[in-house]
Amino acid sequence: MVNLLDLGDLHHKLPQFCDSIAANPQILLDDNPDNGSGWDLKNLDGKPWVNLQLIAAICIMAPELPDLEKAISDMFSGAADGWQAGN
Repeated sequence: MVNLLDLGDLHHKLPQFCDSIAANPQILLDDNPDNGSGWDLKNLDGKPWVNLQLIAAICIMAPELPDLEKAISDMFSGAADGWQAGN
């Protein structure tokens, strides 16, 4: 069981992580961690995603979603702003 008090460091990293994704949303659409954008940049805890099929499916659909990168960027930018406002 995870103790919420042990998650302080993780929560402090969250705004910076969200800002980095907002600045480069393409990093989430790269399903190959060996392309210079490792798991530590894509996932807050640095571990591989649980469902790689989801990322593969999104990558396949990406050409049909012209605003996907902007949507990802806006979502993570808003999340960073929210976390920073709460601290």
